[in-house]
Amino acid sequence: MTSAPDPWALAAAAAAAIAERTGVERHDVLVVLGSGWTPAADRFGDVTAELVSEAHSLGLRVVVWTVNRREDMARMIEIGVDGIISDRPDLLRQIAAEKGIALPAGTPVAP
Repeated sequence: MTSAPDPWALAAAAAAAIAERTGVERHDVLVVLGSGWTPAADRFGDVTAELVSEAHSLGLRVVVWTVNRREDMARMIEIGVDGIISDRPDLLRQIAAEKGIALPAGTPVAP
């Protein structure tokens, strides 16, 4: 009987593969349990459609953060990232709706 692969070993291998194939510094690649890739918070601007495609070919989801400007949000959606973390969910929801992305009902938040 073979055991399941260690998810941390898979994560390390995926990070190394992304770094090698894309030229992104390995320390700028964060892989979570072998299922996702997110560049360091201040490096989402370096993410391209080619990098997203490469990550997807490795079976990884791409999540970028902290994306707070309208034009950056739009570009991340256009290049096909799987998730966007933002301090401006109101603006992100507006842009996603403009691009025809179906969204669940929002949750009102009061200060």
